[in-house]
Amino acid sequence: MTWGLYVHIPFCRRKCFYCDFVSYDDQDELMPRYVEALAAEMRGKKRLFDIDTPPTTVYIGGGTPTVLPLRLITRLLAVIGDIFFGVAATEFAARLRETATEFTIEVNPGTVNEEYLTQLVHCGVNRLSIGAQSFNNELLRSLGRIHSTDDIFGAVLTAKKVGFDNISVDLMYAVPGETLETLRSDIAIAATKLDLQHISVYGLTIEPNTRFAALQKSGKLLLPDDDTVDAMYDYLTYELPRKGFRRYEISNYAGGDGFVSRHNLGYWHFRNYIGVGAAAHSFWRNVNAPYGGRFFNPHSLKEYFSAVFDQEKYCGIKEDILDLRSAIGEFCFLGLRTAEGIEKQRFNDFFGQNFDFFFAPTIKKLSERGAVIADDNHVKLTPLGAKYGNMVFAEFV
Repeated sequence: MTWGLYVHIPFCRRKCFYCDFVSYDDQDELMPRYVEALAAEMRGKKRLFDIDTPPTTVYIGGGTPTVLPLRLITRLLAVIGDIFFGVAATEFAARLRETATEFTIEVNPGTVNEEYLTQLVHCGVNRLSIGAQSFNNELLRSLGRIHSTDDIFGAVLTAKKVGFDNISVDLMYAVPGETLETLRSDIAIAATKLDLQHISVYGLTIEPNTRFAALQKSGKLLLPDDDTVDAMYDYLTYELPRKGFRRYEISNYAGGDGFVSRHNLGYWHFRNYIGVGAAAHSFWRNVNAPYGGRFFNPHSLKEYFSAVFDQEKYCGIKEDILDLRSAIGEFCFLGLRTAEGIEKQRFNDFFGQNFDFFFAPTIKKLSERGAVIADDNHVKLTPLGAKYGNMVFAEFV
């Protein structure tokens, strides 16, 4: 069985102005209790989902996972090794190499040093996702980031020094104060100067209950105009492949097939995954949920601790068992995010249904509009379809 493990760390040094993720910048005293809650939840989920194989990918995200003190991140990694791989901490790294498990942790450049990164390597982490967002200090300040351009360079160079050879950075575009020229500079640095293996690029969206949302409401948020944003999108989708980064998903580019994010591909391929931690959710397909079920954890730390320690609600406080139609919609729009698109035979095998029976008229319409291309076994987005993906996805859900 192929499945992924996601661990959410909801702590950070300071909430970024655009961030609507569940994260807290004033709860450090709860970190030790939180790690023990994660351990309890992992044991509970392993039992309830009847898991007898280790995950093929592990991803620790946030928040900022690397705000956890070194002793606590070490404890967390040891717990994962014990529960899901059945090995002691001293044997975990070797077991991960043996099983070719991808193990990613998100890193904020302002929170790690050589000692910290060395310990991550020693414990078996083999992939870093560094939240750079930009290499322009003014833009970083406008986003509310705590790090500088020098911090990003330092984190990447130190990571390479201690042994990481699979490093990704996140970038953002369409942010306040950005121009096409500053984006060109960011892409040039990420794609050539730093010798990275993976780049993720996300357009800024203004989410409710963020500082940016409040500024926008008061008319104080100055964003690039629509024409500039279009030019930014066109530039990065042209330039990154030209510099050797293959676009394998709408927002993700790999510097070679061996450097795609296997964990995230699991989401887009509709595979089982378990999420542990506050606000995490899981997707699991079994006899009780033949098309898959989603299980949601509470957001607040107080409610999360109560659910895990007092109520033993290891599957979360809410569940959504997908019916056939809902599952088909999710399968299709997630698959369309990837370069290979929807594989018809995999759809037919997964659902016991014929893809063309459901979607032949939809594919005909979208093909005529230039949004998708289809052959006997695949339906893929065209460049136009990828640019306006949400409108295409709506045809399937």
